[in-house]
Amino acid sequence: MLLIDFNLLVQEAPRKNHGAGSLYKVHKSIWLFHIYSFLRKVCFELRQAEEKFQDLMEKSVEERLANFLKLLLGKTKTKTFDLPLSREEIASLIGARQETVIRVFSSWKDQGYLKVHAKSLTLLDSSFLVH
Repeated sequence: MLLIDFNLLVQEAPRKNHGAGSLYKVHKSIWLFHIYSFLRKVCFELRQAEEKFQDLMEKSVEERLANFLKLLLGKTKTKTFDLPLSREEIASLIGARQETVIRVFSSWKDQGYLKVHAKSLTLLDSSFLVH
């Protein structure tokens, strides 16, 4: 955050006998560092939002759901994993309707890609995640 303890800055400078000019330089460099850090964070979040928007506009629900499952799996090697979210929450995250998420899971189940349990999934064939 951009919160700075100004009392600490004001107390530090006189103790070191730097004078007003160096106190200004300390403030300026600290502010520049915090502004730079803030702008980097804003740019990073803007880039993420743009990527999510592009995903919503360009990718199908199946692709978005597959990407969600890839993120959820991470680098784990397990075939069965718990779904920490409801179908409605998953749909909200990927920009789809709950019914569509359920339909895609059912389609993947019928194609033999996975087994759907109440709150978990078992991957039988992960080739559908490679979109």
